[in-house]
Amino acid sequence: MLSDLPSLDAIRYFEASARLLSFTKAGEELFVSQSAISQQVISLESYLGFKLFNRGSRQLTLTREGKKLYEASQKALGLISGALNSIQTQTLAGTLTLVAAPSIVSKWLLPRLPRFYLEHPEVELNIAVKIEMANPSVWIPHFRSYNADIAICFENVPSKELSYIYLFDDSLYPVCSPDFQKKNKVRHPSDLSNLPILKDSNQQDFFTCNWNEWLEKSGHQGTEIGQGYSFNHLDLMIQAAINGQGVALARRSLVEDDIKEGRLVKLFEETPSGAFYLAVLKDHEENSRVKVFVKWLKSELNEASDNGEM
Repeated sequence: MLSDLPSLDAIRYFEASARLLSFTKAGEELFVSQSAISQQVISLESYLGFKLFNRGSRQLTLTREGKKLYEASQKALGLISGALNSIQTQTLAGTLTLVAAPSIVSKWLLPRLPRFYLEHPEVELNIAVKIEMANPSVWIPHFRSYNADIAICFENVPSKELSYIYLFDDSLYPVCSPDFQKKNKVRHPSDLSNLPILKDSNQQDFFTCNWNEWLEKSGHQGTEIGQGYSFNHLDLMIQAAINGQGVALARRSLVEDDIKEGRLVKLFEETPSGAFYLAVLKDHEENSRVKVFVKWLKSELNEASDNGEM
């Protein structure tokens, strides 16, 4: 009878130990201590009334009974895992709609999405770009009209309909191409007065790259900057900088990959400038596609943080 079966944890710990022939390696695989594995196996042996392992001085070996149980446990756990994956895949199949500002999609999200597709090919991600996503006071009242499940947004504003998940802090600093820096010998903010400056033309309180704000926060207020070009899309401004057309004041979130790949260089100190959040409709929080995207995104950010990138 099912009520007479040992616990699933005991079977899992035994299966890993039998496959690896090591309590230590089984603990590392299952993220528990070696002693936890050993205790579970001892309890299982006590429950069954016979030994599952021969405990030699150098390595574990399976007893005759242990071999039989190992073969059965592998098949049983494989069936359970296959059934769960099948159920999850059927549940996940469908569309997840995400809304974000164009620049955060093109410069931050898109380079990371192939990893999401590899993990969850059954989820069809529909991405809609809206420049107003940078300003919460504009987009919050119209969130449902976008038919969106989630949004990547700059800052958060209290809302009865939305929950927010903090992603990362952002900052501002000037950048240019390596060739531009070398050619123009850019060494100090005072050099900016004689250089072409690439500017953000968006006139809003959120998500702007405002030179006056950076000069003041970095302690260089009163420094003159040169003339240049203005852009209403930050990704276009960044591309102009990559092309060697001038110095841009950019968000770390948007240029970190370009700096790492050598397309841009960071010129001067950075100043803090807001944070990014994932906004989720409260009545969509239990949606399985929303859950896997949130889990994947947190994993990406944790890995980036461990690598010193965020």
